Amino acid sequence: MFDLKLNSNLISRNGHWLAYDIVNKDLTGYIEIRDIYRGSKSRYVLKNTKFSYTRDKLMQFDEHNEWFAFLDSDTLNIVNLKSLKKSRFANAKEFAFVGGGNYIIYVGKGLKSKNITLMDLRNFESVRFEDLKEFKQSPNGMMLALINGKDKSEILRCFNLNSEVPFATIIKKTGIIAGLTWSKSNTNLAFFEYGKRVNEESFIESIKIYTDLTTRPILKILDPSNTPNFPVAFTILKEEFFFSDDGNRFFFTLLKNDDNKRILFEDKDVAEDVKILQHNDNSIPSPEMVISNRQLFVWHFDLQNLQRVADDEHTQIILTGDQKNVLLYNNITYLPRFKYIGDYIDIYVKDLITGNKKIVIKKIGNSSSIISASPSGNYVIYFLEKNWWVYDVYKNTHTCITSGLNVSFQNDDYDRPGIKPPYGNAGWLGNDEKVIVYDQFDIWVLEPDGSKVERITHGRETNITYRVNNIRGRSIPGFSSFNAKKINAGDDILLTMLNNSNLDQGFCWWNKQLGFRSLLTKDKKLESGDYLPNRNKPFLFIESDFDVAPKLILKMPKGKNQIIYQNNVHQKNFHWGKSKLINYVGNGKSLKGALFYPANFDPLKKYPMVVHLYERKSQYLHTYFPPNVGAEIGFNPTIFTGNGYFVLYPDISYTTNEPGLSATKCIVSAVEKVLEMGSVNRDRIGLMGYSFGGYEAPFIISQTNMFRTAISGAGAHDLTDFYLSVSASGSNIWRFENQQWRIQAPFYSEGFQLNSTMKHILNINTPLLLFTGENDTEVDWQQSRKLQIALWRLGKKSTLLLYPGDAHGSFSSVHTKDLNMRVKTWFDYYLKDESPAEWIAKNINENK
Repeated sequence: MFDLKLNSNLISRNGHWLAYDIVNKDLTGYIEIRDIYRGSKSRYVLKNTKFSYTRDKLMQFDEHNEWFAFLDSDTLNIVNLKSLKKSRFANAKEFAFVGGGNYIIYVGKGLKSKNITLMDLRNFESVRFEDLKEFKQSPNGMMLALINGKDKSEILRCFNLNSEVPFATIIKKTGIIAGLTWSKSNTNLAFFEYGKRVNEESFIESIKIYTDLTTRPILKILDPSNTPNFPVAFTILKEEFFFSDDGNRFFFTLLKNDDNKRILFEDKDVAEDVKILQHNDNSIPSPEMVISNRQLFVWHFDLQNLQRVADDEHTQIILTGDQKNVLLYNNITYLPRFKYIGDYIDIYVKDLITGNKKIVIKKIGNSSSIISASPSGNYVIYFLEKNWWVYDVYKNTHTCITSGLNVSFQNDDYDRPGIKPPYGNAGWLGNDEKVIVYDQFDIWVLEPDGSKVERITHGRETNITYRVNNIRGRSIPGFSSFNAKKINAGDDILLTMLNNSNLDQGFCWWNKQLGFRSLLTKDKKLESGDYLPNRNKPFLFIESDFDVAPKLILKMPKGKNQIIYQNNVHQKNFHWGKSKLINYVGNGKSLKGALFYPANFDPLKKYPMVVHLYERKSQYLHTYFPPNVGAEIGFNPTIFTGNGYFVLYPDISYTTNEPGLSATKCIVSAVEKVLEMGSVNRDRIGLMGYSFGGYEAPFIISQTNMFRTAISGAGAHDLTDFYLSVSASGSNIWRFENQQWRIQAPFYSEGFQLNSTMKHILNINTPLLLFTGENDTEVDWQQSRKLQIALWRLGKKSTLLLYPGDAHGSFSSVHTKDLNMRVKTWFDYYLKDESPAEWIAKNINENK
């Protein structure tokens, strides 16, 4: 009943048209397009969106705002935006507008192979190629390359679509080729050519690049057998390959051949598969045990220069924005990590033409929030000693750009051990002209040489936090996490607003010429839809609340807002809860909580309540939770409020070395605050948490009898065992000393043991339900089993649900529904005195 979902939305480039799609759980739905200014609209039924689940794959407007296209099942639908006439083309799996919107290409699948059709939208004439192997359009869509054919007779064609009549150049008629890649300049095309070894195994024989395809094409060839410095015993891989932005260099990956493995032992009686762990290893497991045999190389094809990007000493890579230099580091300089109370690295810069390398930053935090390369390649920005610094790659200078400012750019509220992170770096304006950073409340725009500083918002005075709305950043394949985003200097930049007092949200515009302009503020959850970076164009946003299903709303530069679509309009036929922000003091700090009221609330009644915990949860105050069993792992607040419960999502403030005690203090304070309001029955309160919250819930019931029952999912309960174990993410020691657990006391000390639920198990008198997945590689399911066995041995009430095949945070749909049902019946039995389900009645005595 509540399965319809607002999936995606889109605005045409001229801001005159919008489109959105509604998708059902069974992948049916519809698309609607609307003329924003004239009001005309058309709706198209979707039979199956299985192959088009993302916006770019599902629907697009062309560049000239004349056409709209979308996929439904295996059919391409093209709509003329003037007449709204729709044309259908069967057997289409993907499509794209090309040639400035004059053409469209779509790919179909036959019985044995794919095909591709290039259609001229001006006359609907088309040409089709069978046996499609691969195709690639240039970044501007004016060039199209495709490979088709069978066996060794593959043909590479290149179409120039920047003319009235597209013409194709047949570049290659024989051989096996793949890996089509265009340069950003749209003029260079690279591909791999395959050969076969003696044993008939296929391999990449060479890399070929055609330069200046639109004028006078020139062929460049990288043939390993004829390249003097090509490394011996390496093979070219078809992965992580791309042009530099200027189109003068080509990056590609080499794989060290298996038959070149080093012989580790000569003694025939010694097994080679034995792993040896030593007391002086600098990590668990030792990083030397896993060494990648993949290496990135760069080919300067005009200079016929080939070199490895990294080296054996520094294997980790951050390419600068122009890809002329690379930042290098390794992850093992500052190990063991507990010795340094953080994850640190040294940064070197290497010139990719000369190969020269030099140290630039010592002992910096290993995080993209702390260090990143500017988009145009001129700078590296990094956070050190509570300030932002800029390293000029070409001048070899370091400048502190935030010194002397009377605000902190370091997140001093960060309560985990280790490196305190900055509030953030939003990206760069223009061609590295200015950089945007945050303090707790405001946005700052700074010159990279420190000569000019501007605070563009004034949130500190009003307790409002401003941030740049999510921007689609550039991506360098495989290495994008440390590359900052580029923001066009002339664009209007959309900013988000969060009122820290009442959690109201809003949007506003800013640009360097026109300054700041407020857009809207509401006591709701607000998400931006598709929009143009122009304050004078229509703006789509999504509004929701705990009791308000998501609405797609169109805000015009002038005039009233228009509701384009309202999810779950039938919700009005049901009683629904509401949300309220509460404030309380916990662990010595002012904290917030999101309190969700029962549907059809009666202030004269007393209600049961479930507290769901995990660090900080007040940010869910305005979140809409569709009442679908299976949407969440074990708990959906809307289902509980719809069945006569209060639900509390509280915040927790932590003290180092006291995660369990901190949680207890904060949760007890939050519950007492709700009890003061007079509508919750003190004797009918339940507690639940998952993962870290799954640790906190049992610990809390070992410290207080406030709760009538508790539920714990995938928690760690024997902390010494968990500390000394190795999960899929490696040794768990870092989780305690540098991360979420916030325990730096020695694992053998009393201070450490006081945080372990096992230490206090005799104090647990509250019936406990545990659940976990048997394939959980983050928190071993045996942790839950051990706690349940201990409670069983002591004769204390407990039940454990083990779900086969399920991992941490990922349950099958069948098991998710089962778990939600069992959680609900468990709380109904203990908090509402309903008859126990059979699985509960089997193991629980009559007296609760």
